[in-house]
Amino acid sequence: VSITQTRELSDDEQSPVLNATSQQRFRFAMPSQPTQPQQSSQRSSSARLAWDLPPGWKAAESGSAMREVDLRFGESDEGECYVTRARGTVTDNVNRWRTQMGLEAAPQEEIDNLPLRPMFGMEAVFVQLDGDYTAFGATDPVKDYRMMGVILPVSDISLFVKLVGPKDLVQE
Repeated sequence: VSITQTRELSDDEQSPVLNATSQQRFRFAMPSQPTQPQQSSQRSSSARLAWDLPPGWKAAESGSAMREVDLRFGESDEGECYVTRARGTVTDNVNRWRTQMGLEAAPQEEIDNLPLRPMFGMEAVFVQLDGDYTAFGATDPVKDYRMMGVILPVSDISLFVKLVGPKDLVQE
């Protein structure tokens, strides 16, 4: 094959950096060193995120490799809250979440009008859904659940904070 044209690569198309930091991957402002966590805090394996566990919450016993942070809450750990990254547009991800809640896909206009919340100094899309939740890999939905989350699109991936559990528990 003969190459007959060339073009400059955009910043997003530059060669990947092995062992890139979160700041390099997501380009959001984060301190160069994590802040000192308080006694009840936990740290992710990336050592870039620090958080305080709310009373009664705990780290998941068998965390997923795809989750930067993986927490559980509720008497039987039926609630979960996690931080993760994934590809896809905001629309793709909102409608994937809607499917998990037993809801039909939302029209683009509805997704475009979702509220925004601050996240890492940028604007993230806020989603709140009620329905019958089917977790990834599950076959039967669990009734009367609530899902809340924020989606921060950065380049070709999105950063998520997602909370799901029984509606009454999530409202607390």
